[in-house]
Amino acid sequence: MTAETHLKENMHRILSILFMGITCIQAFAQNAPRTHLATVNATGPGVLEIPVTVQGFNNIGSIYLSVDYNFSVIQLTMAVPHPQLSTFLYGEADLGTGFHRITMGWYGNGLTLPDFSTIMTIHFNYITGNTDLSFHDNGPSCEYATGQGQVLNDTPFTSYYYNGMICGDLNNPGPITGETSVCKRQNTISYSVEPLVNASSYTWLVPPGVEIVAGQQTNLIVVDFLENAVSGEVSVYAANPCGIMSTAAILPVTVNGLPQAGISTVSPVPFGTAATLHGDAGGPGNFSFHWSPEALLLDPEVQNPQTVNLTAENIFHLMVTNLETGCQDDDHETVEITGGPLTVNPVSIADSICAGSQVMLFALCSGGTGNYSFTWTSDPSGLNSSEENPIIWPEMTTTCFLTASDGNETVSGNVVIFVEEIVIATISGTDTLCGDNGTTALSVELTGLPPWDFVYSFGSHSVLVAGQDQSPCNLITGDTGSYQISFVQNSRCEGTGDGLASVERYPVPPTPVIEVNENTLISDAGSGNQWYRNDAAIPGANGISFTPAESGKYYDIVTRLSCVSDTSNSIDIIIPGLDEMNDCNIIIYPNPAKDHITVRLSETLTGPVVFSLFSTDGRLCYASEQINQTKSGEISLNINNLEPGFYLLIIKLKNHQSTHKLSILNKH
Repeated sequence: MTAETHLKENMHRILSILFMGITCIQAFAQNAPRTHLATVNATGPGVLEIPVTVQGFNNIGSIYLSVDYNFSVIQLTMAVPHPQLSTFLYGEADLGTGFHRITMGWYGNGLTLPDFSTIMTIHFNYITGNTDLSFHDNGPSCEYATGQGQVLNDTPFTSYYYNGMICGDLNNPGPITGETSVCKRQNTISYSVEPLVNASSYTWLVPPGVEIVAGQQTNLIVVDFLENAVSGEVSVYAANPCGIMSTAAILPVTVNGLPQAGISTVSPVPFGTAATLHGDAGGPGNFSFHWSPEALLLDPEVQNPQTVNLTAENIFHLMVTNLETGCQDDDHETVEITGGPLTVNPVSIADSICAGSQVMLFALCSGGTGNYSFTWTSDPSGLNSSEENPIIWPEMTTTCFLTASDGNETVSGNVVIFVEEIVIATISGTDTLCGDNGTTALSVELTGLPPWDFVYSFGSHSVLVAGQDQSPCNLITGDTGSYQISFVQNSRCEGTGDGLASVERYPVPPTPVIEVNENTLISDAGSGNQWYRNDAAIPGANGISFTPAESGKYYDIVTRLSCVSDTSNSIDIIIPGLDEMNDCNIIIYPNPAKDHITVRLSETLTGPVVFSLFSTDGRLCYASEQINQTKSGEISLNINNLEPGFYLLIIKLKNHQSTHKLSILNKH
């Protein structure tokens, strides 16, 4: 028994005797002291001293305190009591979840200490990260009593026990990655910093007219530059759970204005003639021009193009690009036709839209008497309008039909509006990682047309995945946390995130050490044990100790929170009177088998036989009653109900047994 174990057992024995004696006296005439755990911002790896301070420590005769902490962040080295509490004992237990619990106890005569006295100084070795120092509350886990054995009132718990926290220091979160020259009305621009050790949140600041649409409080944001956006600085600072903030990382961003893309009004064009279109110069700077529809223009790349001979009304579009900044603006103008036969040319302002977006339809009717009436319908139904240029909100790809009349004749046409599939990114997956290394794959299902950009977040961290062209896609990660999609878009439309995935990481249990005491095997692991005999798990053998009933090689493996330790040392156990049979005296066929097996015993092996089949993980899958041998020495066993796989067949005959490997095939 180690000194620490001895100390913990003595402390628990003393405190349990104490509190069994004092729980009968519960007058609550006096309140418990207010107990505080300090909050500390650690600057780097090394020694930390956490004082446990009290207020109202009057006539105290016994103390019991329990404190939980994350063992991967800090590790207990010792605890030093107040000089007047020299018998204030402490111990530590591994909770098997990555957290440890410190228990502290003292029993003596009634003692009074000044307010803000330190009753115990807890010494830790700080490694990295952040952790709460939390009092554990289950009633007696934190409790005070007077020198006369009276249990003191400490309800509500949070009024008497104040948790602490240990936080890591923060560096500057920069540099910021993102575009430094953008255009007004430019959307879905991302800015990010690498995840910062010890940070629990991030605060971003952007220039006026810039809107954060996703990612605030994480290390990656997505922003839109509005019409009124101005040049300025994108900045971010990080904070740890203690409220300590880092210095700010700063990225200057220039917001460029848009060119002027106005089109001069075009007078109605006689049927069958051409027209010249006039676009604005774009403003100061160098610009390129592109007009559409290109098929109706002699040269669509000039500022003032000439059309071909026009016989129907059309909408002409102009896109102007600033060659220095890359910023673009557009405009459109309808060119009407006079004279000629009645014609209709239904078009939409956009041929393809995102689900839920609006689109305007244009009749573009010309010729005839000039006194027009219109009827719009659609497939699927939903559009029924007599307007010349109605606005609709189609939820799916829709064909819009137009009938136009001038009182003398009637013409018709149609236009198809393609509606993009709704973009949805659904994340899924749950895994537990063991130890400090290893990764897992989370799945993201994407709808709509590729390529996609999406941002996934876990805790205060965000990661941008750009240009993804396959669905589903795998996210390979070794970081723990709850994962969700905070932003998604394809080349045309923004969408929504769905689903939740989680990754947890737990320590690999220490390799157990086993020893034998008389006829009993004992493990030094307090929980999660699984005993093995001859490389096969023993069903139900999950305790700290195990008493073998058969000869063989025994060892132990510990599993905690799905994490498995290395194999312990092995011990050979010999049980007198139980010997292994010579395998040469036994024949098993067929092997591999499907529905049944036959066991043939030699003439030297006589008497009732018992058969047992175990899976490779130690589950008992088949057990027979005693079976009397036939004259031929052959015994048939029906295995039709067993799943395909590998098994261990154990044959027992009087004081003998034999173990054989058996393979069962698929029945089909």
